[in-house]
Amino acid sequence: MSKRTAQAGAEVPYPMSISPETSVFLKDIEKVARDTVEKLLRGIIIPPDAEFLNTPQAARYLGVSEQYLEIARYRTTGGPDYIKLPRAVRYKRSDLDAWMVRQRVKAA
Repeated sequence: MSKRTAQAGAEVPYPMSISPETSVFLKDIEKVARDTVEKLLRGIIIPPDAEFLNTPQAARYLGVSEQYLEIARYRTTGGPDYIKLPRAVRYKRSDLDAWMVRQRVKAA
């Protein structure tokens, strides 16, 4: 077996001969894995069991921009409830759901 050096420096074993299609497929898988880990670390992907969300996660969950939530916090009215920590803001998922329900407008 030949060894291929991964980006982090660890060696990853690969078969000696792989088809070009398989090579492209492996590169695609590596890219998706790197992108997914990066998104998890940046908080863009929301873990399904997360009770408290940061601003990027809450914005994604609600389908609004981060800027909308930041402005709503500044104005102190109209936005979802949030928790202010010393150096962070968190939104409780149930508060986001309740806020979304309150935004409902009945059709005329």
